[in-house]
Amino acid sequence: MEFGEKHSNVRSMVMGYCFMGYSLTTAGDIAAAASCFEKAVRFSADPWYSQFPRMALCHARVTYGEYEGLQETLQEIIAFSEERGVEYMESPGKILLGAVLAAQGQLGRGLRLMEDVSETWLRRGSRFRYANSLFIMGRFYARIAQATVWKKLAILFKEPGFAAKKALFADRKAVTHLRKAIELADEMGAGDTSGRANLVLGMLHKAKGRHDQARECLSTALHIFEDCEAGTDFKNAKEALESLSRKGNTHED
Repeated sequence: MEFGEKHSNVRSMVMGYCFMGYSLTTAGDIAAAASCFEKAVRFSADPWYSQFPRMALCHARVTYGEYEGLQETLQEIIAFSEERGVEYMESPGKILLGAVLAAQGQLGRGLRLMEDVSETWLRRGSRFRYANSLFIMGRFYARIAQATVWKKLAILFKEPGFAAKKALFADRKAVTHLRKAIELADEMGAGDTSGRANLVLGMLHKAKGRHDQARECLSTALHIFEDCEAGTDFKNAKEALESLSRKGNTHED
C-alpha cells in the first residue's frame, strides 16, 4: 500500500487493501474486513481488479451468515466473468449467489446452484474450494435446522413443499457437510475453515441439546482460533463454551 501511494499504483493499493481484508476475515472481524474491501473497490480504476474486493466482501459476509444486499453484486460479478471467460471468479460467484438465493426463499434454486458448483470442484480436485463449499452449505443447513430461525425463514420460502422436506433433514445435512469440511480442512492445514466449521457445528449441537458434542467442537474451535490469532472468532467460541458450561452447572444443581 505504501508503494502504491508513493507511485500512484492503483493495483498495489487495491491488492494491499484486499489482503488486509482477507486477514481480518480470517480473524473474524467482518466489519473491519468490509471496510478494507470497500476501500479497495473505491481505489480501483481497473474493471478486472475491482472484481477481487467485491467478491471478497461477498464471500466474507456469506461465510459469517450475512446474505442481505448481495444478490445484485454477485450477479454483476458472474456476468463480468461469463462475458470475459473468467471462470476463476464465475464459480465462486455462483456458489455465493446460491446461498443468497436460498436465504431469500428460493431454496430449491439456491441449493441446486450450490450443489452443482460444489460437485464441479470435487471432480476437478479443487480441495480448498470444495471444503469451503461444504462449509457454506453446512452453515445454511444449520441455519434452517434451528427452529427459531426456521420459523423466520419459512415466511420467505416460495417453495413450501420443497422447503418443508429440506427442513426435516436439515440437522443431519448440516452435520454431514460440516464434518466433511472439517476433515478436508484439517488435512490441508486450513485452520480458519476448520475453526469456523467447528464453531458452527458446535453451536448447532448446543441448540439441539447435544452438549457433549457441542463442547468438543467448541473446544476444538477455541484452540484453532487461538493458534490462528483469530481474535473475534476466539471470543465467540469462548463465550459459547462458557455459556454451555453454565448450562451444565445449572442442570447439575
